[in-house]
Amino acid sequence: MTHCVQWCALPDILWHRGLLSDALIVREYIMSTTERRDQIAASLRNLVTAYTKAMAYLEETLAVLCQELELGEIESFYEPLLARGASANDSDDGGQPVADETLLSIRWRGKTCFLGNTLPFRFFERLARRPNQYFSYERLLDEVWEGPRSFSTIRSVVKVLRKRLVEAGMGDLAETIDGSVRGHYGLMLDKSK
Repeated sequence: MTHCVQWCALPDILWHRGLLSDALIVREYIMSTTERRDQIAASLRNLVTAYTKAMAYLEETLAVLCQELELGEIESFYEPLLARGASANDSDDGGQPVADETLLSIRWRGKTCFLGNTLPFRFFERLARRPNQYFSYERLLDEVWEGPRSFSTIRSVVKVLRKRLVEAGMGDLAETIDGSVRGHYGLMLDKSK
């Protein structure tokens, strides 16, 4: 809008100085650059959405195939990858849980919990960036869900996340996901805070 106001008055001024054609060329360049940037941003958002949907579909398909063919849980196929990733990075975590974005899993104290490209993973990854700090529901909805949802959505994801961590033998980590402060959640690794 600001560009429009400036450019609407500019042709009259430039006409008198003989610079109108140059100004129009610059205007076209600025408009095309802005439009191009917006198109690229929209394309990137569409690509991320498509990737997320494709990964979720792939994970669901693999889970169904594993069940139908009685191959066990899908996580068993990730174990070689997880073992390689864990051995390379376990010594670097300093006792902190690691949300591994490459393997879409949580590593802690020699154990791994594969979550896939899911809301529980993204939720945990957000909390793990700043352990021992509470985040408001509003902030979590904005940063994890990228938009408004009901607060019960957060509680549902926490319930699923805790269950998956317990199943992976990380019950002690599940207990550190603290919602005792009204309207907030935090990954409270240091119980003294």
